[in-house]
Amino acid sequence: MNPCECGGPEHVARRAFLKGTIVGAGGLAVANWGSLFNSETIAQEARKKGKKCILLWMAGGASHLDTFDMKPG
Repeated sequence: MNPCECGGPEHVARRAFLKGTIVGAGGLAVANWGSLFNSETIAQEARKKGKKCILLWMAGGASHLDTFDMKPG
């Protein structure tokens, strides 16, 4: 029983090799982005600037009454 039946690097297609390399490099690059999008860091920056914002997550679109675009009927 041979644990590695691949036989060597000859069986790897160039496209598969490049895909694996790019995905690996991208994963390493993205691994360092965690501190950029840390919610505590963003909250501290917002407190420094002193700006306030009200954010509403609403399902669907706004009503015609809310947009002052009255529809007939």
